Amino acid sequence: MISDAQVHADTWGTITRTHIRLTDDRSLPAATQDHLIAETDARAPWRQVDVNALP
Repeated sequence: MISDAQVHADTWGTITRTHIRLTDDRSLPAATQDHLIAETDARAPWRQVDVNALP
């Protein structure tokens, strides 16, 4: 990650986001992926994450 990356309220949610949910991922469990998706959706409820699932 870039240490100086920042989120700005006036630009957050202006880009469509897609999450590839890896259902068989052992390093990032499905519950953790769901949490990250929910947090992103909470920050920009007018632009929900497009979620696609793969094994």
